[in-house]
Amino acid sequence: MYFEPLGANGSLNNKYPGNIRDYGLGAGYQRYLWKSLYSTVYATPFLTQYYDSDNNKLQEGFRLTLRTLLGYHFEFFKHRWYLEPSVEFRYWPVNTHVPESFKAVEKIFPNYSLFRPNLYFGYRF
Repeated sequence: MYFEPLGANGSLNNKYPGNIRDYGLGAGYQRYLWKSLYSTVYATPFLTQYYDSDNNKLQEGFRLTLRTLLGYHFEFFKHRWYLEPSVEFRYWPVNTHVPESFKAVEKIFPNYSLFRPNLYFGYRF
């Protein structure tokens, strides 16, 4: 659930007149380019539901989100722990059936997001 456009990045003045809920399942492909430098590509289709400020469903739509990550894989302590800093590029080229009140807020922002930092960490069993 979110209350502002995806490209707004925390702008306080540009909230939707309600909220959006997305449900989706995506697929990705990861490839090591050189030593521990990797790239990952994701495609995720979403069923998008638009709600007004009283939490009544207005309508449903479809959104396709494409993501690309470029990062580096660090391993520690006998290759059990890892850390992966990366930068992400996100683009949503398809966004259908958007209510007019939501469209008015979204038209201010681009349909992409560049250089979003990510940091993944984990433990390998």
